[in-house]
Parts: sequence; structure tokens; C-alpha cells
Amino acid sequence: MSDAFFSRFPAAHRAAHASALPGSSISTDHLGNTTVTLPRTFEPARPMSDRSPSNIISWSSPFSNVFFSTFREPQKKILDNRTVLIAVNGACSGNGTPAAHAGVGIFFGPNSPHNVSETISGAQTSQRAEIIAATKVLRKASALLQDVITIGCVVLLSDSQYVVGAMTEWIFAWKENGWKDARGGPVQNKAEFQELDALIEQLEEDGLDVKVWLVGRENNAQADELAKAACN
Repeated sequence: MSDAFFSRFPAAHRAAHASALPGSSISTDHLGNTTVTLPRTFEPARPMSDRSPSNIISWSSPFSNVFFSTFREPQKKILDNRTVLIAVNGACSGNGTPAAHAGVGIFFGPNSPHNVSETISGAQTSQRAEIIAATKVLRKASALLQDVITIGCVVLLSDSQYVVGAMTEWIFAWKENGWKDARGGPVQNKAEFQELDALIEQLEEDGLDVKVWLVGRENNAQADELAKAACN
């Protein structure tokens, strides 16, 4: 099931579908506008006047965090020490050709010893690399943070609509349909998505929330550079 499958339905239909997903939430602002937040979706603090990644992310080594503000002091930025943010990406040179070479990029922070730029094994595609990158970063974060009891949430920053859409929405329908897509065929990259979903569920059972933040490619340049470097 792709984002194209959902986009062909009216907005109201999609909102109703999304609100029925486990872990989704509905909020209404003072103007009466209703917003549905999908499961596992990172939502920047609303009181902040500028909720762009460049304003919210505090890049620091070896771990990066996010800022929030209170309604009482909306202009004051407060560092959220309970939330760790990690940028992630996958890339593939020659994607779709016999010479394809795929890699992953994981960016914890500037000059962080935990940053990753490496190739993947198996089928060499950009979409598969993006899924593997998400799985790899969660395993790495879990190992690094297992003794840090103050950390309650890991946010994956990604520019991949494919991975973010799957993690926050489509995967729930896939599981209900026996891992069949909208056309009744097997979900592409099923094994990789099953591994990722099982890992997220395990981390959540262990008390570590996993959220995903979909951003523009320009806001994920560091992870993108690491992923592309692995493909060379």
C-alpha cells in the first residue's frame, strides 16, 4: 500500500481512517480546526512560534535533543532532555540497475562517534536502505541508551515519505490484511518492515517511545551525506 492509495480518498475519509488507528490522537485549536496526529508521529511543541527543524533541533554531540516551550513563555526555548533526536537516511547509487550500491546514513550530531555511514547487504535499493537505516538506528540507540533512565523518547528525523508513511499509518492496515497491499499482493520489503515494526513494539514495551518526524530533504542533509558517502 502506497501513499498514492490513501491520497485518492477525500481528506475527510483519510482523517476518519487515521483517527481509528491505534495510538492516534485528535486535537482542535481555538479556531475549530481539527488535527489528527498519526501513531508514532513526532509533533513539535505548538507554543513555539517557529516549529521548523532548524529552530527546534539542538544538534549536540554525542546526542541531539529538541526544544519545546510552555504556553506561559512561548518565546523561551527549553531543552527536552528526555527526548533524543537522530537523523536517518538511505541512498542507492545506480538504483534499479545491476550496478546498484546502497548504503545508510545515521546522524546523531556533529562529530558524534555514533554517526554511521555504511553499506547494506542483500537487495540493493534505495527504499530497502531507508527501512534498514531506521532499524539500524533504533538498535543502536537502544544499546546506547539502555542505562540512561532519563530518556523516554527517540525521534527519527527522516525525509522518506515511504518509511514515515509506513511506520505511522500503512503498517497497521498491512498487518490487519495479513501483510497484503491494497491490490491484494504481498507488501514490498515485507521482511524489513516486519523487523522494524517488531523492534518498535519491543522498545515501546520497554518504556522507550519511538516517534518519526517527516521533514524536507534540505533538513536532513547530514544523514543524506552519510548515506551517499556509503554508496561511493
